[in-house]
Amino acid sequence: MNDTQKSPVNNPAAMPQPAGTPLDSRQVLENARLAYRDKSKINFKVIIIISAFVAGLFALTRIGTIARTPYAAEFGALIPMTIIQFGFFILFGCVFALIAKSLMSSKEHIAYRNAYKAHFVAKALKEIFTDISYSHNMGMPYDTINATGMMYMGDRYSSNDFVKATYKGHPFQQADVTIQREDRDSDGDRTYVTVFKGRYAVFDLSKKFDHRMLAAGTRFACARADKKAGFKKMELESIIFNKHFKVYAQDGFETFYLLDPAFMERLDTLWEQYAGSVMVCFYNNQMHIAIHDNRDLFEPPSAKNPIDDKAETQKIKDQIKLITDLIDNLKIQ
Repeated sequence: MNDTQKSPVNNPAAMPQPAGTPLDSRQVLENARLAYRDKSKINFKVIIIISAFVAGLFALTRIGTIARTPYAAEFGALIPMTIIQFGFFILFGCVFALIAKSLMSSKEHIAYRNAYKAHFVAKALKEIFTDISYSHNMGMPYDTINATGMMYMGDRYSSNDFVKATYKGHPFQQADVTIQREDRDSDGDRTYVTVFKGRYAVFDLSKKFDHRMLAAGTRFACARADKKAGFKKMELESIIFNKHFKVYAQDGFETFYLLDPAFMERLDTLWEQYAGSVMVCFYNNQMHIAIHDNRDLFEPPSAKNPIDDKAETQKIKDQIKLITDLIDNLKIQ
């Protein structure tokens, strides 16, 4: 039995509603999922038919061209080349099909993502945090990161799933962030390379300081410490920490004040958790943490199958735990 045949008793989202009754968030989500699924199926079938037609036309044209040449007798010798060309044509058709499918389904996909986040993510955040403000369309403001002067911002910046809240009395902001660098080849063709994709979080601190300082994990490639801005390379008393992080600061005294032995041990644990792709910087009485893990949190599952509410709720809670763990494990004050 597919999800369109489920009994209304087992599928509340499919239960008929009295005229004029507004749909709840779960019903809106299910409607959006079905719309996206059905649209994707139609698009995929249309593109397969078009691709097959074009591929067949190419094959017939190729065979016809060979048959009309004086070397038609050597057709057998030309078969391998024809197969190779046909294979490349099929590959091109598949790439075109995937791109077209993505473009043609974008409206329904966006509606599905928005409905998913409104139902699962927003509710889960409210259960764990206070003073919560969440927007899946908004992101971490560019200037919030750029103002630190300690993060390479690339040529293209995007961000979403912005969360501003309080956890155990600690105010914070967090969002998914993607930073890309523009590259050009010898012909001038432009491509974008992702240099950072992950989470960026900002925590208010009770400690006060006047200078900037950063600790960049050995595999974090987007840290920036300009000597002209007064940054100097620092060595701390922990040999292990010095192997895990490169520390640059404007003031040596504040470096030892902010990176005490206990906090360095906690940062070592964070380094191990994310294989060195992490940066911590201190600016304007706040701590900024950038984690490059190539993840995009709070994304919906495939629309192909009905959503498992229990599994999705747990998935979102596990992803939220990545936020709370930063505060709990680092013991941010």
